[in-house]
Amino acid sequence: MLNLSGMIKRVGITAVIFINAMAISGQRITALSPQQIYEKSKGSVVTIYTFDENKAPLLQGSGFVIAKNRIITNYHVLSGSSSGSIIFDDGTVAPIQSVIAGSGPNDLAIVGASTGDRRPLVLADESGIRVGQAVYAIGAPSGLPASFSSGLVSGFREEEGQFRIQITAQIAPGSSGGPVFNDQGLVIGITTSKLVDAGFGFAVGVSDIQHLIQVPLPVPIQLADLSSDNPPPQENQLSSATDLFKQKKYPGALAAFQAVPESARKTFDGQILLCQIEEQLKDYPSATQACDIAAALRPDDAQSYGYKAFAEFASGEDSQAELSAAKATQLQGGDQFKPLLATIFYSEGKYSLVVGQIQATSNDTFALTLLAGAELRSGDFNRFTSLNARISTLKGAPGGWALYQEGIAAEKDLDFDTAAEKFRACDADEDFIDPACIVAMASVEARQGQYESAQKDISTAVTRYPTDHSALSEAMFIDLLVGDTEHASQMHSRLKGLPNKTQDDFSDCLYYYGVNQPMMAEPHCSDAVKESPDSSVAWSNAGYVAIDEGNFPSAAADFKKAKDLYDTSKDKHTVTEQLDLSWGIAMTLYGSGDRKNAKSIYRAIKKDYPEFATLSGLKQLPLLWSQSTQAVIARMISDFK
Repeated sequence: MLNLSGMIKRVGITAVIFINAMAISGQRITALSPQQIYEKSKGSVVTIYTFDENKAPLLQGSGFVIAKNRIITNYHVLSGSSSGSIIFDDGTVAPIQSVIAGSGPNDLAIVGASTGDRRPLVLADESGIRVGQAVYAIGAPSGLPASFSSGLVSGFREEEGQFRIQITAQIAPGSSGGPVFNDQGLVIGITTSKLVDAGFGFAVGVSDIQHLIQVPLPVPIQLADLSSDNPPPQENQLSSATDLFKQKKYPGALAAFQAVPESARKTFDGQILLCQIEEQLKDYPSATQACDIAAALRPDDAQSYGYKAFAEFASGEDSQAELSAAKATQLQGGDQFKPLLATIFYSEGKYSLVVGQIQATSNDTFALTLLAGAELRSGDFNRFTSLNARISTLKGAPGGWALYQEGIAAEKDLDFDTAAEKFRACDADEDFIDPACIVAMASVEARQGQYESAQKDISTAVTRYPTDHSALSEAMFIDLLVGDTEHASQMHSRLKGLPNKTQDDFSDCLYYYGVNQPMMAEPHCSDAVKESPDSSVAWSNAGYVAIDEGNFPSAAADFKKAKDLYDTSKDKHTVTEQLDLSWGIAMTLYGSGDRKNAKSIYRAIKKDYPEFATLSGLKQLPLLWSQSTQAVIARMISDFK
């Protein structure tokens, strides 16, 4: 066991790590912004994990590079440990090779570890520290690497003959050993949580650091020499990494895993654990490789194929993920991966296959939510309703799909604020992985004219569901509304490139109309009408394209049909929908030469909705206007003045 308590108070260190920080004390240094200090220094600040002789985790602290292959930290972070790992800001892991110097009273220790080409932090002159000056700290509180905090020097204290800097920045567990900077980005101390005082943090002064640098141990202590001669069983060797993984401390778990002997790492259990750790760290190629090794060791074990499927699915390889997950479910113990296979089927739109993987009697609300979505999209509304009721009972509150239904009802009632609230709550449901709610939320925001929020939400939807038709279609429409035709074209191209998708004439009709290509739009608009003959919107869209083509008889027929459906519909209508029809009919009459009736409709619009009687006012509505349509509106308004 590594026992630092026997080290002398002040020990020597070789000149190879000597830092002559005093040489800069006479120079005038320009103050840096907090952002500059952080960006300049974070790469040299590390997270440290220590372990006992059984590889069980002991402590997590911080440290920083003070010279080539030399890192300084708190003495208490290393005390009592047998091994340790250094994790750099970029995720690189290096084992602690030796202890170069240490001082228990000053809570300081210097260890040897490979630092690569990372720059050492520069030490300041302690004599320049003043009460009230700004200070900044970087550490890893609770294992959160490169966390930045600020405060002031609030005083100086002497504890058992040792000088300490008192700062207003609190030092949380895990940040011990991190650097404290002045406003020039120079290190004035090293944080320590050894002292406890509510509201204050403490740092060991830079002079103690400089002293320790110059007085190393006569012979560095090698950690390998301090470890047990009899290595623990392999399952115990992996226990520390397993424990850290269960605690969701994934960088620490990886560090602990890399610290165990290769013989333990190369076992089936070792590779399965590595696969899971790498998945959580989003290194999917490494995760897949580890699972492949595990599968070679135990070809009939479901875990290797199941976890591999997760990595493949997370990296967008749906087809390969489906094969791996299907293999897992066929093997003994593979039932645990059925929800994963169902999720993959769901993302591929294979809703009928989802049903075969999940029992309606399950108590797993995630699986039931997935099954409910599959039933809804397959058209079985009765089973959808039944599953929703079960989910709400298990949760004690409405599930995602129940909230979605409430949002749809509110939207039909034109209560858009409530609809947006329900859709947002639905999307926040941790069991909900369908794009329906966030797409509906963006659509409602667009209908309210809240384009900035709509763009933000639909962008999130496209990022989460890059191959979802509804997300791409809504993103394209919102882009056209705000005039971003370039991005709309990108979304349209992605729509057209989706595999196994039927022709979407409604989206194509809108797109080509919005980019001023009415001849391209016309056949798609006609087909959209054939697909949805009872949709007043489909007929209205066809009418606007006919206006742009100059085909006013066709436009008149389209708008007449749209108006008939609008008038006989039992749905509530918005002002936007009413104006969409009124302007379309007015422009058709105007283009046909019937100025009298066109003017009559225009005057009615101006009387009832004066704010929407101008082109600039109309652009505030969530209606798509092509450039050709806008030109007709402008001419008509000018003519009727």
